[in-house]
Amino acid sequence: WHWRMYKATFIGSEAVDWILKFFEDVSTRDEAVDFGNSLLDQGVWEHIFGTHRFLDGYYYYRFSPSYDIGTLRQSNPN
Repeated sequence: WHWRMYKATFIGSEAVDWILKFFEDVSTRDEAVDFGNSLLDQGVWEHIFGTHRFLDGYYYYRFSPSYDIGTLRQSNPN
């Protein structure tokens, strides 16, 4: 975004696609956005700048440090 590279991020529209593919009880893009916002509210993921709710579009998100597998591996190398 704005010619910057952000590691370990994903865009909202791809997350919506993923939710629709793997959660049988979510059948529309709007439902997927609602589910994505519930994950955001629970602190599972966050907008990279903290300026947006979860949106179905070209918005960048990342897993919160407590849920990020890379962060978890660094804190517990075994």
